[in-house]
Amino acid sequence: MKAPSPVWMDKFLNWSFAISFLVIIFLPFLSEQFNLRTAKSLTENRRLTERPSFKMDSLSFFPLKYEKYYNDNFSFRNFFVQLNSRFSAKTYGISAIPDILIGKEGWLYYVAKSQGNSLEDYKGLVSVDRRTLELIRENLEQRTRTLKSQGIQFVVIVAPDKQTIYPEYLPESTKRPRRYPTRLDQIVEYLKKHSTAQILDVRKELLKEKEKGRLPLYKKTDSHWNNFGGFIAYQQILRSLSMEPKLASDFEWKQANQGRGDLANMLALDERITEENQILFTTSFENEISFQEKENNYGTSLKKKSLIATNKDKALPKLLVFQDSFGEALLKFLSYHFRESVFIQSDSYSSAIIEKESPDVVIFEIVERYAPFLADGELK
Repeated sequence: MKAPSPVWMDKFLNWSFAISFLVIIFLPFLSEQFNLRTAKSLTENRRLTERPSFKMDSLSFFPLKYEKYYNDNFSFRNFFVQLNSRFSAKTYGISAIPDILIGKEGWLYYVAKSQGNSLEDYKGLVSVDRRTLELIRENLEQRTRTLKSQGIQFVVIVAPDKQTIYPEYLPESTKRPRRYPTRLDQIVEYLKKHSTAQILDVRKELLKEKEKGRLPLYKKTDSHWNNFGGFIAYQQILRSLSMEPKLASDFEWKQANQGRGDLANMLALDERITEENQILFTTSFENEISFQEKENNYGTSLKKKSLIATNKDKALPKLLVFQDSFGEALLKFLSYHFRESVFIQSDSYSSAIIEKESPDVVIFEIVERYAPFLADGELK
């Protein structure tokens, strides 16, 4: 027969249960009172839904809107989402976030279906329809023709997705048995057959550099290329402009184990995990360039500030760059060749901005998963 528990043990368990229950009950109240919630989802890379306004003319939609708001904002949501994400990644090697794929040897890939569907594209399962291809051709030809008439050189460069250059670290279940045309393949091929306007395709040069094995080109825990990957792309941009780029030997390169990438942050991985493929560089040219931010006064919907790089050599031409986050690894290298370089973070082209800046060269950079957006119209 089992001996009964000591009285003190029963009391301790009862009190522990009662105190735990009260803590759980009052935590949401404390969170509300002290505003402990964050406005951004730390693992989903988006802003949380804002509280909807109660209006009589939209009463039928209010319950659904409020439910979405509550599901995004209930107290300690971020804590539990991060806990689940970290547990899944560390225990099972599985991402709790569908937008991120955990590969081999700590490599992470961004595969959000709503943001370009890059994994299906890598597999060759996404096609570009004829209408989109025609719009891309028309846009590139019209923009090239207009800028050429103004004496402005124009370059469109597509930054390859990570799995395009480093597919070997993808999980075996996602690898393609044979190579099928990606959307970028389809666009490049269509332009070759039907247009004089071309896209600067740097995939071949990046793969050649990867074979040399000097330095890694993409970060392991981030969705972007690193500074050295950006440098290889910069060299191709300069050559396409019939300009002489700097050489790798003009810089001192250092591979650093530093910080952690955007994908590791989204997965809420252990803070001790760092980015192994961070590439730092120094050069004697650094003092030639100064940087400053400039308020947006272009009269468009653009909200972000522009970054202006000023070169000491005033005899050089002027550069204007439309870029996404991949362009950040290009800006320092490009700045060495222009008296002034204006970097605009925008996925859209803008004739209005070009007219105000009056550059000699315009570069439009876009990541591979968004390449079909080249069919889009101008920034409003």
